[in-house]
Amino acid sequence: MDVGILLLIPILLIGIMVFLYVVPLGLWVSALAAGVNVGIFTLVGMRLRRVNPSQIVMPLIKANKAGAEVYQKRLAEVTKAKHYSNKKDEKYGHMADHIEISDKNSDEVADGSATVGWPNRYHAMNAMRLNDGTVHIKADHFVDITREESNDAVVEAQAKALGFKKGG
Repeated sequence: MDVGILLLIPILLIGIMVFLYVVPLGLWVSALAAGVNVGIFTLVGMRLRRVNPSQIVMPLIKANKAGAEVYQKRLAEVTKAKHYSNKKDEKYGHMADHIEISDKNSDEVADGSATVGWPNRYHAMNAMRLNDGTVHIKADHFVDITREESNDAVVEAQAKALGFKKGG
């Protein structure tokens, strides 16, 4: 083997290690998967300013999830209270039992939001008809009202996840 190649291998390994330190790819992928909108260059900028990116990003991921979980729970409770039926749908189940959290917005784009809703399009359409009304169904706006009424609880859950004290 040539001496130049033997010197090149350790230099490449050191270069890759420095690159992976400066560019926190694992944290960036975690943030994308959790739906937290943090760019790779933002993370590099934090690292260059000697700010630990994980101390910023991980609480954001935790807060985003905490708020979505509160809203999901409230929406399931309201849906069961107002629109639960005894109909046994073997294939799809009842829409109140299938409310999920997605890390994408309503356009299926991961932009940092957490969307709570129905992944099954038939449940989503039924919820929309009940919420917005049709010619034959009077609207009760249960999704809109639940979202408004849950705002304080969602913010409180996010603040708690971020470690803020209540009332301060």
